[in-house]
Formats: sequence, C-alpha cells, structure tokens
Amino acid sequence: MRVLITGARGFIGRAIADEAVARNWTVMGVGRSSQEPDGWPGSYAWADIAQSDLRHVVDDFKPDIVFHGAGAASVGNSFEFPTDDLRASTMTFASLLDSVRRSNVRPVIVFPSSAAVYGNPERLPICETDRTRPISPYGFHKLQCELLADEYTKCFGLQVIICRIFSVFGARQKRLLIWDLFQQMVSNEEQIHVQGTGEESRDFLPIEDAAHCILDLATANDLPALSCFNIASGFSSNINQIVDRLMGILDCKKSVFWSRTSRLGDPLRWQADVRNLMQFTQIPSNSQIYDRLFLTAQQWLAASK
Repeated sequence: MRVLITGARGFIGRAIADEAVARNWTVMGVGRSSQEPDGWPGSYAWADIAQSDLRHVVDDFKPDIVFHGAGAASVGNSFEFPTDDLRASTMTFASLLDSVRRSNVRPVIVFPSSAAVYGNPERLPICETDRTRPISPYGFHKLQCELLADEYTKCFGLQVIICRIFSVFGARQKRLLIWDLFQQMVSNEEQIHVQGTGEESRDFLPIEDAAHCILDLATANDLPALSCFNIASGFSSNINQIVDRLMGILDCKKSVFWSRTSRLGDPLRWQADVRNLMQFTQIPSNSQIYDRLFLTAQQWLAASK
C-alpha cells in the first residue's frame, strides 16, 4: 500500500506515517516546510496545500490512501482568528479534494474531522448519526469540510472516510490537556491550574491506537463512497480522574486549583459510541489506555532530563 500524508509535521500525520511503515507500506509526506520532518520515514514534497495544485504529486506517487492531516488544530485560535482557521481548514481540504478529482488515480481519502462537530451533545454516548451542533469556529469549519467530502463523493465519484477524532494523546504531543498537565506537574510552580471543575469528561485514545484504527478503516472492504466513524475508546474519563492518575504516575504532591469556568468552545462531556468502528478494528481496553498514559508520561520525563 502507498500512503500520501498531508500535514506531515503534525502530531496525527506523523502517527499515521509510523503506523503505515510498521505495516511495511510506502509513505510520502507533504508539508509547508521545505525541510522534511526529523526522522521522516518516507519521501517528502514541499507544498502550501491551500494554494498548491497537488495533482502532479498524486499522479506521480499513485497513492492507495490519502490522509489529509494538514489544517487548523486549535479551538482557541479559531475564536481569535476565525478566517485564518477557515482558510487553514476548509481551503486546504478543498484543494486536496480537487487535486485528487483532477488526477488519474482514485485513492481512498481519509479526512480527520473532530468530535468538535458535536458540540455539547444531547446524549451520551454520541453516535455518528446524532445531531451536529458545533460551538466553536473550529468545529463549524470541520463540519464544512465534511460537507465538502459529501459534495466530492456525490458529484465527482471520490471515496472519503470521515474520522471524527475525540481526545488523543501520545509522546510526540506538545499541546492540549495531558501535555499541559504534565508540564505543570514537573515545573517549579507550587500549584497546578486546571480549567473547569474537574467533572468535565473526555474520551481518550492513545495516538498509536487511533492511527491503527484509521488505517484499518482505510483498507476496509465495501465501505460506501462516504462513510463516517467516531475515533475514540468508548470510555468516559472525568478530568479530575486524569489529573489524579497523572499525579500518581509522576509522584506529584502539588495542590490543584480548578478555575470553575470552562474554556470557550470546550464541551462539558464527551463519550463516543464506537460500535461502528468496532466492526472494522480493535480498540484498547480502559486499563490498556491508562497503561499507555503511564508510558507516555515516562517518555516525556526521559525527554525532559
């Protein structure tokens, strides 16, 4: 199999590359930097995807799978710079879709959407057919990309798999909740500051398992032209549980200050219905996920010394 990955420098894009190489597949990355990422396990091409025609890249490499990892990645930034988020998210995907449309190959296109399209769900666990109600520009723009996928499958005969990714973590991560908690716990600060009350919940999945699930879907037989899957564990963890576990792993004795206010655009509770996903791949157990959290924290510790 041959996998073309846009956003090669991204956290998820690199995980997809590593999983593909572990399967003995051939990988090509595309990114905005003229220099390939350190240790990149395949070939590499430079392109500003929002403005570049990737048709020649697609035709030359002839991928079986295109994973579109390029785009916006911050809910907070989408409030501050909504038009930048729109361009980074929607226009990069539109450019990718149209490049494939005009190429001479028909790969499976995988779009990493987000649980942000659900907003604050009406019920838990959230099913792929539940109502989408984004509460951030980031979520709205991901939903617009899903509509573009619908357009290009119905009007131009492409095949797209939409992966609504919930909360992922891993050793290469350098942002978001678990990384921020780790940084505070190993810092010289006397107190840990956490947004919210601690009762908010998330559905966490190690990035390695997310990449495994995504590539299993990309090679599944008899999927419709447009399909949609939750990429998650199906387990719900309160934030205070994650804080307690991470403090235990790091033997951290600091006090925790809860802001009691939610960050703009953050939902209160998330838990995915993963029955559709489980038809095509395996999902780790809750204990396995916490084992991976321990390993991730140990890897961060080793890297910080």
